[in-house]
Amino acid sequence: MSYVTLAEAKKQCNITHDDDDSFLSSQLIPAAEEAVALEACEDLADLEMSDGTLPFALKQAILVKVADFYANRESESFGAPSVVKATGTLINLYRNYNQ
Repeated sequence: MSYVTLAEAKKQCNITHDDDDSFLSSQLIPAAEEAVALEACEDLADLEMSDGTLPFALKQAILVKVADFYANRESESFGAPSVVKATGTLINLYRNYNQ
C-alpha cells in the first residue's frame, strides 16, 4: 500500500507531464516510503492513524524524499549535492528510539 499518490508526488516534484508516471509510482514512491520507515526504525503500518493514513509529518517527509530522489536521480551531480534536512526533523517526531 502506498501512502502517497502519484498526483501528490507529481505536484511535489512540479511534474506536469506523464512521461515519468511509471518511474515515480513503481520506484521513487516505494523507495521514499522505505527510506522513511528505515529512518523511523518503525514499519509505517504501525504508525498509521485510525483512518489508515500516516501523520502529516511522515507523509510530508515521504513527499520531500520523492522530490529529492527525482531531482537527484543520476549517479553524478555537477552542482551542489542536495541535502534535505527537513525530512530528519519530520521523521524524528515518530522515530522509535527503542531500536
